Amino acid sequence: MTNVGDDDEPRDSKFAPDGGYIPRILFLTPSGEVMDVTNTQGNPRYKYYYSSAEQIVPAMEKALQMAQTLPPATAAAAASEQDL
Repeated sequence: MTNVGDDDEPRDSKFAPDGGYIPRILFLTPSGEVMDVTNTQGNPRYKYYYSSAEQIVPAMEKALQMAQTLPPATAAAAASEQDL
């Protein structure tokens, strides 16, 4: 998990899939792509905003399940990048 301030937020639009509000939680693949994991219990206008741990846990579980289905090459590439 990474916590960034306003000035450190990436400018790439992929990191603001439904706008630039904060705080928000994005789950990423090892290659840095935003996963399709949103807060299904929250406000549909702010899909990546979580107001409680009870909302975050199901999203984390979904991200974990999705990560386990990633191709092995994706995981291996991420591991080799971490070694740099």
